[in-house]
Amino acid sequence: MIFANFLANGNILCYRDLTTFGTTTLHTLQTTLVRASDATGLVLTTSTGGVVLQCAENGNLEVPHDLVCSDGYQLT
Repeated sequence: MIFANFLANGNILCYRDLTTFGTTTLHTLQTTLVRASDATGLVLTTSTGGVVLQCAENGNLEVPHDLVCSDGYQLT
């Protein structure tokens, strides 16, 4: 069974779910889905551990700092 192809341009094409344990560092992540592995949800942090945003299991999104928009925005 083929799990992944290592492409000549340095990309890796995965055909199955990829589970990582601990910290994973990626320079660029091109994906259509990022899924939490448990009920703690997803947390996006800076390299020093500062929380940028957190998504809870119930779908609530928490942004602990001010959002600055350089263009228009729309709330629905």
